[in-house]
Order: sequence, then C-alpha cells, then structure tokens
Amino acid sequence: MPGWPGVEGSTAPSTAPPGRPSSAPPAGRGGGGGRGAPRPPPASGEPEILASCYRRSLAVADELGARSVAFPAISTGIYGYPPQLAAEVAVTTVAATTTEVEIVQLVAFDSETHAFYARLLTGRGRR
Repeated sequence: MPGWPGVEGSTAPSTAPPGRPSSAPPAGRGGGGGRGAPRPPPASGEPEILASCYRRSLAVADELGARSVAFPAISTGIYGYPPQLAAEVAVTTVAATTTEVEIVQLVAFDSETHAFYARLLTGRGRR
C-alpha cells in the first residue's frame, strides 16, 4: 500500500505516531485503507480483523496512559466496510475489551452511522 512502508494487505497496525512531544496528547492510528469501486460484503475473517484494530488501539492507548480515545467509523470510508456491520463490531468489541481507557468516543460522519451507534448503545447505559 503506497505510503505505508512495510505494511502488506489492506490494514495497517495500530501505532502511536513517533516523535510526539511529551506535552502533546497521545494520538494513534488504526488500520484501514483501500480504493476502488464499492466493495462486496465482508469476507470471512474481516470482522475479526476490524475487531483486532479496536483491541490493539485500546492496548496502545493503555501503553501510552491515555484516558480517552476517539474512533472514527473505522473502515467505513474509502475502504467501504458496511457501516451497520462496522458499528456492531465497534460497539461489541469496545464493550468487551478490558482497558484503562475511561472514555471511548465512536465518531460517526453521517446520520445513518450515528443511528447505528445510537441503537447499539441504547440499553448499554451509554450515549
């Protein structure tokens, strides 16, 4: 994938950016990528790859001592992962992952994705 040396396939590992000043808040980058026409439904194993992105990102946040993280609707942009399925993976994975992170924000870029998150989070005592 151009611009991500040493990364094979359609996902990149979650990492903390190098060279952040100690006064700057921690930041991270999750996997994703891909270009082209609308994609077919997720293949076998893709939901687990997406879930691992959330788990690994939370682990990196723990390593950095971060108390909050924000996840854009990972893989739903140019990669084209179906927003409803991505929201299900995000909510269930974050809820099931043991972490020191106190605040997780799931960021929706459109009203449809927001509705998926809201429906999934209702009843979990979250908004």
